[in-house]
Parts: sequence; C-alpha cells; structure tokens
Amino acid sequence: MWEFEYNGKTYLFNPRKDLTYSALSHIKAWYGELGRYLNLLQGWIYGDPDAVACVVWIVLRRENENPPEPNRFEDFSVGELLGSRVEKVDEPKKGKSVSPPPPTPEST
Repeated sequence: MWEFEYNGKTYLFNPRKDLTYSALSHIKAWYGELGRYLNLLQGWIYGDPDAVACVVWIVLRRENENPPEPNRFEDFSVGELLGSRVEKVDEPKKGKSVSPPPPTPEST
C-alpha cells in the first residue's frame, strides 16, 4: 500500500483491493499493456506518468470524486506526487498475534 498526496489531499492506494477487473479493463482500453496488473504496478513504482495518472484515477474513483479519464486530467507534477508517496506496511489485525521468527542456529 502507498499513501500519496494529490491536489492537497492524502490518499491511500492498495493495489490488492484497488486494482479491480473494471479498473484494469478501462486502463487496458485506454493504454493497452499498461492495463495489466503487474505492468501498472511497475509503472507506478518507476514513475511512468500514465501509470501514475491511472492510479490517481483509480483512487479518486474509489473515493466517489468522479474524476475524468486519466488522459483528460489537468497537468500535475508527477515528481511532487511521487515525492509524497510513502509505502505503508499492512498492520497485523487486532486480536491476531504475530509469532517471532524461529531461532537461527547461530542464536542457540
């Protein structure tokens, strides 16, 4: 998961939940191979501007903000958006304990 800022608001992008069939199908129709799950993630990680715009579109759509298609967005700074991006780690669910790793031979 990643947290990022866009137009002064903070959003959370969770690929496991946000990259739905519908979203990827739309992106594939607009951008071809970018509409494949791993291609979009790779583009997002490496800063491909179309991938970044598509992630913003997915998140805005999820938040019911009725965004235009990514190729119709007003210009925005990809560098600033990526600079605000912070990777988040899934926290263990409450009530679930996380076991420590088993001891290594060196530690016994």
